[in-house]
Amino acid sequence: MSVDMSWYRPRGKMTVVGEPSADDKRLQEEVEREARAAADVAAKVRAMLTERGIPQPSDDEVGRILAEAQEQLGWQVRLFCGHIVEKRVDRSHRTHAPSAICPHCETEQAVLACRPLGP
Repeated sequence: MSVDMSWYRPRGKMTVVGEPSADDKRLQEEVEREARAAADVAAKVRAMLTERGIPQPSDDEVGRILAEAQEQLGWQVRLFCGHIVEKRVDRSHRTHAPSAICPHCETEQAVLACRPLGP
């Protein structure tokens, strides 16, 4: 399958030396606020499901189901924590999301730079 990579938009610099900029720090703070809000909503939904006796899928099951339902594209992303990792996201997105969970830190981190790798 051939993919026109010119449609996808990289952003930021993949290699940066030194401390994150003030803008990077503000972005990370926003990501952390949104992650806390999302966790609160998820906890409320799980509580409602439990109240009603509805079985809950694990996070891994939800991720697997979503991944199978989408055509994905690989991205290399530089996270606020300093790690550079590869992530797979739906090909319909022109650039990577503003945040991602770092597999090393296991926390939500701002994406400071990204570049598409291909299918």
